[in-house]
Amino acid sequence: MTLNTACFVALASLFSIQMMTVRFLVIFWMTGTLLLSIARMTIRRIAAYLRIHGRDLRYMLILGTNPRAVEFARRLLESPERGIRVLGFVDDQWPGMAAFKETEFNVVSDYAGLADYLRQNVVDEVAFNLPFGSFYKHSYEVASLCEQHGITVRFNSDVFGLKTTRWRAEDVDGDHYIATYRGSSEFWPRTAKRALDITVAGTALLLVAPVLIIAAIAIRVTSPGSVFFLQERIGLNKRRFKIFKFRTMVPNAEKLMAQLEKHNEATGPVFKIKNDPRITPLGRFLRRSSIDELPQLLNVLAAT
Repeated sequence: MTLNTACFVALASLFSIQMMTVRFLVIFWMTGTLLLSIARMTIRRIAAYLRIHGRDLRYMLILGTNPRAVEFARRLLESPERGIRVLGFVDDQWPGMAAFKETEFNVVSDYAGLADYLRQNVVDEVAFNLPFGSFYKHSYEVASLCEQHGITVRFNSDVFGLKTTRWRAEDVDGDHYIATYRGSSEFWPRTAKRALDITVAGTALLLVAPVLIIAAIAIRVTSPGSVFFLQERIGLNKRRFKIFKFRTMVPNAEKLMAQLEKHNEATGPVFKIKNDPRITPLGRFLRRSSIDELPQLLNVLAAT
């Protein structure tokens, strides 16, 4: 329950609903929302000010001295309002250490001495910037140490270097996973999008219904066969669906394709002829006016 809702319930318990007008409720809700927004912004600014001036700090160690680790530390230095202070880096000697020594950072411990360092220093967080494949043993040992000391473990979830995906933590029967996704996979955003699709497509379908009815009657009268042309297409994640279009060709158009193959003007699997004899006179008009595409609104309504 949000603070706004709690305030509303508390107020409703003091006064009867009959005494509250719609205008009062709207003003109360708007005022409460505005005050809460101002309060949150004020608290955030105060917290940022305190952190910039050395208060409410969290001290962090960074595992690894690779370029990703250095870039992460630099971003933290550029954002002092986060309240994170980098104590230093933890790593053993490796060929890339020479490049790291040219930076303004320093190594405060190797992996063998990390347990002693954690016992003798204030450490709130440890950030992992190691390749998990080749440094799994180090990562496991350090994570176990952090668990013993009650230290927060932070790591970059994008261990595979994916650029166009987002990450989300999930819990499955007590086991924790990190999932990648490109679109919205949350229930409410998907539901809202689906509701919007149905509303817009349904409204558009009602508006163009007279045109659809006239076109369907004209196809039925001028050419034998079905009114609609159904074709299987492949959508998101290889899901198959049927696409609805007004039929603009003769009923046996697929069978005539072999006879017209020599006139094909396209390469590959595409079949295209400028003046395709299979297109009916009405079909040419429907294609030029894009009326044959209107039944695709049914695809939106029928989508799962």
